[in-house]
Amino acid sequence: LLDALPMRARGVLAQRNGFSGESEKLADIASQYDVTQERVRQIEQKALRTIRTNIRDNKMGPESFR
Repeated sequence: LLDALPMRARGVLAQRNGFSGESEKLADIASQYDVTQERVRQIEQKALRTIRTNIRDNKMGPESFR
């Protein structure tokens, strides 16, 4: 699923959702990427929208969920 996203969007989703441990706060992620908290939120929302759209439009087959 994440392969369809740019690297920064993958990182933001991983950090926000705790893929590698605990989820991080917007402020912490924003400082790592040198952007505002609002920009991190926007990146996260766009990434989630992209995933939903790809699933809905069947651009991602069952192999994407492994």
